Amino acid sequence: MITEDYVSFETAELLKEKGFDEECIGFYTPEKEIHFTFLGETNSTWLDDSISAPTLQMAMKWLRGVHHLHIDIVRGPKGYHPWIQTVPLGVNIVAPSDILGIKTVGLWRVSVDTYEEACEAGIRYCLENIV
Repeated sequence: MITEDYVSFETAELLKEKGFDEECIGFYTPEKEIHFTFLGETNSTWLDDSISAPTLQMAMKWLRGVHHLHIDIVRGPKGYHPWIQTVPLGVNIVAPSDILGIKTVGLWRVSVDTYEEACEAGIRYCLENIV
């Protein structure tokens, strides 16, 4: 299993704290190790102190669906960085933003080497500063 497609332990903790309770096949143990199962569980049904380990895309989808925050990853000359927008319910994000109420939170000024690192940075920023 490719673990870089999953949120970090620290981000998984933040997600749980902010109410993420979606079904996941990945989970973190208290020792911060990621494990996988064939049966999906949620934060409220894992045993002991385990925490759901969603994929980056699952976390981004949850932020979009529950908190109306869309994270788009932009590749620039110095690497990848997240672009975060608030999106009103039911709005298609490919439409012109100024006429549909889409508000750009900003092009978060962090450049990282990979798409996955940019996703993680965007998720963390939303959880720590907006949600």
